[in-house]
Amino acid sequence: MAEKKYFANTAKITAGGKPVGIGKSIEITVEFEYVELYGFGSIIRQGVSKHTAKVPVKIASAAFDGTFATGLGFVYGCTLNASSSDTATSITDTNQVALFDIIGEFTADDGTKGLKITVTGVYFENLPFIFSENEYAKFELSGNGSQATVLGTWS
Repeated sequence: MAEKKYFANTAKITAGGKPVGIGKSIEITVEFEYVELYGFGSIIRQGVSKHTAKVPVKIASAAFDGTFATGLGFVYGCTLNASSSDTATSITDTNQVALFDIIGEFTADDGTKGLKITVTGVYFENLPFIFSENEYAKFELSGNGSQATVLGTWS
């Protein structure tokens, strides 16, 4: 079997199954908190358990559809209002949180799909507007997901 090289350039950002943007330079980490058990009179660990799973997601830059209702405005409106059907432009007095999915794919140099990771239930901790002189707008996003699913070769 020949070795393959994989390319992972972008990932889709979706809300309610609706594509709203593309992320680049994405880092996905699956994390747990661990509890170790040590026995009396022993320095050797006797057991380990995990709890509190989360999936931190960092997106170095994101591009969105320029139409307010389907792109960046949708993401901001959805985040401000926690409703995937509302694109209002100001913060709604609610404690509900808008959730997104991130879908990333690793593609081999021969075009075959090698790995697909989907992070669901992602909330963005902030959605900054950065106004940098003489540069294109770049949207850096970070948040946490509730679940990660990894698939091997798929079509």
